[in-house]
Amino acid sequence: MNSKLFCLIGWLLTCTMATAQSFTFADTHPVNNVDNLVQWLANNPNAPALVRLRSLATLGNTYAWGYADFKGKTLPAVEHSNRQLRSPLSRAAYLYVKALAQGRYNPAAVSEYALAFLDEKKRLEQESRYQLREHQQENLRLRQQKALDDAQRQIYLLALATAMLINLLVAFFAVRLVRNRQQMRQTNAQLTEQLQEREQTNAQLAEQLQEREQTNAQLASAFTDVQQLNKSREHFIGIIAHDMRKPLISFRGMADLINMLLKQKAYQDVEQVSQAIDSAGLAIETMLDNLLKWALSQREAIPYNPHRLLVAPALGKVVSLYQQLVQFQPTTISLSCPEGLTVWADPNGLELIVRNLIDNALKHMQMQGQIVISCQQETANTIQLRITDTGKGVGEAKLAFLQSVLSGQVKGEVGQNGLGLGLLLVRDFAVRNQGIIRIESGAGQGTSFTLTLPAGQPAVVATPVALMPSDA
Repeated sequence: MNSKLFCLIGWLLTCTMATAQSFTFADTHPVNNVDNLVQWLANNPNAPALVRLRSLATLGNTYAWGYADFKGKTLPAVEHSNRQLRSPLSRAAYLYVKALAQGRYNPAAVSEYALAFLDEKKRLEQESRYQLREHQQENLRLRQQKALDDAQRQIYLLALATAMLINLLVAFFAVRLVRNRQQMRQTNAQLTEQLQEREQTNAQLAEQLQEREQTNAQLASAFTDVQQLNKSREHFIGIIAHDMRKPLISFRGMADLINMLLKQKAYQDVEQVSQAIDSAGLAIETMLDNLLKWALSQREAIPYNPHRLLVAPALGKVVSLYQQLVQFQPTTISLSCPEGLTVWADPNGLELIVRNLIDNALKHMQMQGQIVISCQQETANTIQLRITDTGKGVGEAKLAFLQSVLSGQVKGEVGQNGLGLGLLLVRDFAVRNQGIIRIESGAGQGTSFTLTLPAGQPAVVATPVALMPSDA
């Protein structure tokens, strides 16, 4: 019984080794495989642990049958493989080789080893079948991939052929397009040339039209200016005629009145009449002088010769003239000016400013009142001339208008809001002499004009400012 079982084990080992190992033995009988097994184990130290275990078990079986001196020699190596693998086959092989090494032929160990080999063989067969199926599936996948590649190659060839056809069609149409474009370029060049000629003609016509429009605009502007000048002239002449009418009327009947007063020996009344004649004459003279200055200013023909002046003598000459006119009236005109105070101005321009401001004060005085003319050094470089009256003054609206006119913010016209030619000349000549004119007033509080002028020659002598032209 035991001999049959060992023969079965030998046969199983031979079959298993033939399936698992990568080599074949010269002789399948265990007794004759010693050298081959020893040589293989020595040459393949890194072979799989399961393969080496089978070889060690076969070699242990051979030693147990025919080599008493080597019995149990493979047991340590089998035990080491068992510790590595920890599988039923490795444990059965260890028990089997151990029984052979001890000389005990344990049927249970041999059966367990045989069954383990059978299980391993079955597992290997299943693994082979699994690998076969995997191989078949891989072959199927490769065939499918090949079919897919063939289909893609056909699609690529078809696409390539289509692309070549499209390229040919594109090239054909491109040639036609190039020819058409050349023809279009020639046509466009001709049309462009014609268009340029027309544009040049249109430009010339537009330039002529623009010149005509400019000429018409200039003519229209000139016509408007002429109309405005005529209107302003008529308005200005009307105002001057109205202003001159009063002093001229006062001369009517003067001779008869004087003769009558002389016959009555009313000599005091004769003096008052003579004073009235002087006042009317001065008013006419002032008005005519203003008209002359205004006419010259419109032509910019007034000479401008500024130099250093003593203020007191220059103002005293004008003040004394007006003091004589009001000597028989309840009106006083006083001058307060430090001796030695100088101003840098044109003498004629300064006299015109002062005369018109005093005349303006007298015009707005009641039957009696005071006119005070004072001057002082304002700063190291400027002097201040102030003319104050106790007349009826002006309201807020008219004061604001006069301030804007004197400051140059508003041009102003003769007759506008009661504005006279005298104040316009005061403004223009103040600017011409590099001065500033201001006004302060209130209804029933009198009026005060303040004129600021340079005290000496400026470091840089500026060109005199042109007089503001009036609309009159």
